[in-house]
Amino acid sequence: KSANGACLAEAKAYMGAAVATMADGGSPSNYVANSCSSGATGLTSASYTGGASVTFVTATKGNNDVRKNVQCDAGSGSCEYVNP
Repeated sequence: KSANGACLAEAKAYMGAAVATMADGGSPSNYVANSCSSGATGLTSASYTGGASVTFVTATKGNNDVRKNVQCDAGSGSCEYVNP
């Protein structure tokens, strides 16, 4: 469960900064995975205006049965757990 929380925190932090950049018409910096094994790629201002769905994959650590991925909205920056 701690891996889930770490990925959610990482995804929220990245998306918060990315949304601010995209709202200003820019392209955010590349996502560098740490707590998540993969995440956002190729976000642009069109991702922001279209409210694109972005999935961050939680790194597999411990009990894989409780692993959740994180899905974020590129328009609002809101993120939530989703089943892998």
